[in-house]
Amino acid sequence: MIKTAKDCRKIFQDLKSKRSNWETKYQSISDYQLARSDFQSTNRNQSPRDSKIFDGTAMDSWFMLTNAIQAILINTESNWIYFDSVLTTELSEEEIAWFDLASKTLQNIFRSDASRFPTQINEALGDLTAYGYCAIHSSFDIVNNSLSFNTRPIPEIYIDQNHKGVINKIIRRFLLKNEDAIKIYGKDCPDIVKKANDSGKGSEEMHWLQTFTDHPDISGKIISYTLLEEDNGDFVFKDEYDEMPIHVARWRTDAGEVYGRGPGVVADPFARTLNEVVKTWIKQAQKAVDPPLLVADDGVIQGPKTTPGSINFVTSYSPGTQEPIRPLVSGANFSVGNAEIERLQNSIRKAYHHDILQITDSKELTAFHVQELTQRAQQWIAPVFQRIKVELIQPLVQRALKLSIRNGLIPSPPESLMAKGVKTVYISPAQRANQAQEAEGTMRAVERIIALSQVYPSILDNYDSDKLARTIHADFSADPSVLKTIKEVRIIREENAKAQQESEQKEKMSELENTMLSSPQGQAEAAGVLSDL
Repeated sequence: MIKTAKDCRKIFQDLKSKRSNWETKYQSISDYQLARSDFQSTNRNQSPRDSKIFDGTAMDSWFMLTNAIQAILINTESNWIYFDSVLTTELSEEEIAWFDLASKTLQNIFRSDASRFPTQINEALGDLTAYGYCAIHSSFDIVNNSLSFNTRPIPEIYIDQNHKGVINKIIRRFLLKNEDAIKIYGKDCPDIVKKANDSGKGSEEMHWLQTFTDHPDISGKIISYTLLEEDNGDFVFKDEYDEMPIHVARWRTDAGEVYGRGPGVVADPFARTLNEVVKTWIKQAQKAVDPPLLVADDGVIQGPKTTPGSINFVTSYSPGTQEPIRPLVSGANFSVGNAEIERLQNSIRKAYHHDILQITDSKELTAFHVQELTQRAQQWIAPVFQRIKVELIQPLVQRALKLSIRNGLIPSPPESLMAKGVKTVYISPAQRANQAQEAEGTMRAVERIIALSQVYPSILDNYDSDKLARTIHADFSADPSVLKTIKEVRIIREENAKAQQESEQKEKMSELENTMLSSPQGQAEAAGVLSDL
């Protein structure tokens, strides 16, 4: 529990020590797969010519997997968010209207340029697939009057979890210019920052710490402290949140692990080896194309010239004798190198699940391709998708809804919903594909039952037609707002029954009139019908 600045610095050093074992692996992924300098400050100004990447298979595989995961889990162009009541009770028209308004408003926010959600979630998923964990911050932007999402670089995010494996402690270590710190925190800035700014070092940066933990006194609240790492002073800023503002997701973890393992971690040894093999292959290819020269001693005047079209003067040369200048043939076998390169490339693609998702080299995924790969992904890596949903998507959507209500983007829900509760119904393309399969199974079963009902009519008594219609509608992930409520259906059926009854009465009255115009016996029968009415 963080209560003092000393507690914060101590806990941070503990989390920093625990993550240090992973940083070497993460830096290797950055160096040999993504061409990024993330975890080592000495490489922050690294030149592109110092890159350790000689083959782009890992980067290309990472790029395609990231886009495929986004297409499978979060397609902002589709209607992927709905709301419903926690209690399975009949909803009023006011409640249905609020659910419809809330879902449409929130989906428009996620699609908007002001929120930057599509780009930021892509960056977050990129970190997730490469390193195994990611962090995205959500807040309300007063200037644009919209929600704002910002993926935080994972080198600045340190995490811990409780005994249930749920992340309950996040410490963010970030660099901030002295002049910016003065603007943000004003008079509360530490003296060391003020002195540095006054002495002309306003553009220099210092490390700051920002903590996010459960509130020690108020259940369900998150408390945040901000302080300067390079100082022994007290907290500079304190804030409270109703929800965790930073959402951290992990690809997968082993028992007892805090930080995740992504496909990039699995691909790391193959990527390192591949880059070294390709580097050696390039050197050998250069020697084959532009081989070293063997020059006879004192056979060439003023040394050999190797530029195109150059003329070399030799002392003497007779046909049939040893040439004064000749290439050095190494006799290298390129087929061995080619086979090893192909093996390593396939291993990297497999580490990034290309075999499971059947990802092609096409950067654009068609609707048919998305449907095919989502069905396959559901069978193999569904546990990973479920974890991303629980740790990232659901908390992010729930906080977005509450932020929108608190800032007037969405009206407050009706009081009747406060007792029933509001739950988020997240429908990803992957879930749509799975539910569509269930709907197809239901439809096939109904077709067989209808065929059997021609012989056994009573077999249809086993089915609830209304429930069947709503189940199929839900399994196809169709818009629930187009469905009439159970109450509306009941009213329509009562009106239809009443209309049918009135029609039958009119028919009987017509029969009565016709009967009265006939014989005396018919008049007696008409009197009997009239008495029945």
